[in-house]
Amino acid sequence: NRAIPPAFPAGASLSVKVCDGKDAYGKKERQIVLDFPSALAAGHRGRVERYIVQAISDHDGFPVLTRHVAQDFYYHPIVKIPARQRCVLGADEVPAGKNVKWQVVPVGIFGQEGKALT
Repeated sequence: NRAIPPAFPAGASLSVKVCDGKDAYGKKERQIVLDFPSALAAGHRGRVERYIVQAISDHDGFPVLTRHVAQDFYYHPIVKIPARQRCVLGADEVPAGKNVKWQVVPVGIFGQEGKALT
């Protein structure tokens, strides 16, 4: 069914950590790594195409960062889609001094958004 939004598995959790890494050019940087389970789509036509990753300000509830991240291997057979997804961001992408909470929203190939994982 095209109208049914994708959903994370029951009991799913979002892990966020800050660590040292390298950017796309090999330069060292502080990074924020979000790790979460792959969401599932309903029906044989259902697919999760991407995730909307947001850092939401604790102060006013507005997003300070939004990224659209493609699901790994979304164009491959369902059995090849990894059980977990990772999103790596440069720590400097979040404004300094902002306390944020993270959320990830799965989006199906027909644009239907599922419930956020926080």
